[in-house]
Amino acid sequence: MDRCVTHATFALERVTSAPSQAMPTYGISMMADLQAAIQAALEEMVASGAETGLQVAVLSGGRVAAEAVSGVADPGTGAPVRAGTLFYAASTAKGVATSLAHVLAERAS
Repeated sequence: MDRCVTHATFALERVTSAPSQAMPTYGISMMADLQAAIQAALEEMVASGAETGLQVAVLSGGRVAAEAVSGVADPGTGAPVRAGTLFYAASTAKGVATSLAHVLAERAS
């Protein structure tokens, strides 16, 4: 669980530039920046060996605001992670993801 929290915090800080900085309103430029920051964070986690493969989707107003994938879904076959790739998520991961979503929503207000 500590590893998940560390990666979630890292990605959040990369997207917002600083832990206490409020996120600006959602314009096209912000969405492009958000997309690029998330993609860069995922690629860095995979390149460092901290993760094998992962995906992130950010929803805003019921629409996908950003979506990123990186790495492999199956190390044995080398199949890449795609937007529709299903991952096994233990119950502890749900709490981390929910907490991160709430922090992002709070910073946007």
